[in-house]
Amino acid sequence: MRKRHIAEKIAKFFLWYNRGVGLTNIVMDIMQKFFYVGGSMAILDYLFKIKLTPELLKVIVPVWFFGCILIGYADYKVGFAKVQNDIQNKEYTPFFGEISEDVKEIKKVVEELKNKQ
Repeated sequence: MRKRHIAEKIAKFFLWYNRGVGLTNIVMDIMQKFFYVGGSMAILDYLFKIKLTPELLKVIVPVWFFGCILIGYADYKVGFAKVQNDIQNKEYTPFFGEISEDVKEIKKVVEELKNKQ
């Protein structure tokens, strides 16, 4: 019993860590875009003598950020992520599909028993 308790605590720690990494990556990605766009502007100036204003940096990154949100929202509305997840479950973890079918059968049996009473 003690080993299971320790394993659960470690598992929770990993879940918290992964969730924190995911949320932190959102902020880091925005900062990374500032550096990429700023670096690209510096390269354009150095190699091709094309000067772009720093204000452009303040426009490009938020447009990128909200563009990504819109793409994610469209993906959610279209249902592509769900289809992708269903395919993954069928191809890589087929036993989840079998479990789902078994649960549906159990529900039918339970409903039939309730209706008989």
